[in-house]
Amino acid sequence: KQNGVEVLRQKDTYYQTREGRLKLRQEWTTGEQKTYFVRYDREDAAVERNCEYDFYPVHDIPLFKKVFAGALTEELVVKKTRELTLYKNARIHVDTVEGLEQRYIEIEVVIGEGDTEEGSHKLMEELIDVFQIKPEHKVAVGYRELLLQE
Repeated sequence: KQNGVEVLRQKDTYYQTREGRLKLRQEWTTGEQKTYFVRYDREDAAVERNCEYDFYPVHDIPLFKKVFAGALTEELVVKKTRELTLYKNARIHVDTVEGLEQRYIEIEVVIGEGDTEEGSHKLMEELIDVFQIKPEHKVAVGYRELLLQE
């Protein structure tokens, strides 16, 4: 960490699904690697939106790929460098994505125990104001969809 910013390198392997999204995330930080499978549902819209997700830790990547090779069809790989800053119950990401020219900011406000939906919405509004994010700056889709459009 430097000045409260943690730098992560991430490799997301997306798989074809009938509904929702499914990815294998490999994440490297200073001295540590984490890998987990993520299933999530999120609508494509250029507005603040809820996202439901489930994480499943993967401890043996070669075995995982061997076991699921016949069942999962790989769709796309997204590689990025993420600068992560935590503020209250928000995760602020500044991402550089291989294959996309500009940098992106992504704000996730996590509604955890003790957090209210109203307070979380106010925090999101505060951060949008601080970063001067205008409606025309918002992107309706994720990096997977942006790269598929290229």
